[in-house]
Amino acid sequence: MDKENSFTPDWGTKFDSHKNQITWFGWKIHAAVETKSELPIALTLTPANHADKTQAIPLVEKVNDFLAKRDLTKPKYWTMDSGYDSQTIFF
Repeated sequence: MDKENSFTPDWGTKFDSHKNQITWFGWKIHAAVETKSELPIALTLTPANHADKTQAIPLVEKVNDFLAKRDLTKPKYWTMDSGYDSQTIFF
């Protein structure tokens, strides 16, 4: 669980690729996945109403920590869903 977020589930909403609104009550899991094996490297959990973009930096930090502990190279590029796109993540 992300310590900056509430521990209470909440209502979330988003639009799918056909512009249909989808609403649900609960949580969202945010995952950083290694592209070759498709195995998750880092996860965060937030209430459904929290914006994805708030989890971009925490996921990057978790991946970098994971790789550093194993003496592995950090990624040169990151590919994320557009929900994670925010001016604050460009570093």
